[in-house]
Amino acid sequence: MKAVLLILAILQCGCSSYVYRAYYKNGLDTAIRGYPTFDPPDGYTGIWTHYKWNGKVLAQEAYLDGKVNGTSFWYKDDGKPYLIRHYENGRFVKDYYQEPLPRTKPSIPFWFPARYHNGSVKTWLRDYPQ
Repeated sequence: MKAVLLILAILQCGCSSYVYRAYYKNGLDTAIRGYPTFDPPDGYTGIWTHYKWNGKVLAQEAYLDGKVNGTSFWYKDDGKPYLIRHYENGRFVKDYYQEPLPRTKPSIPFWFPARYHNGSVKTWLRDYPQ
């Protein structure tokens, strides 16, 4: 019953297509803190948000014409940023705020294929066990 309620909550969060692509599609090999991610489409302009499987925000990056441009935020599990970084035309400019990278093991339920097939996720699980 909990799984059904969780699935319904994810479908209502507005991030369901992101979660589906990042956590169910094979062939993706990128991650933030051990949670699978994927980049925006070519030429994307706007704020690109990366999500955990439960709909919580992992990171928000500003894009202009397909390149990271502007201020980007990476969040801890409690929702507070641990990194605020500025980019211009796809290049790193400076960090406004930085804390140590949270070294918590990602909690990805067993039914998500990315837990087993995403190389970045497997590396994080191996290198940062709890």
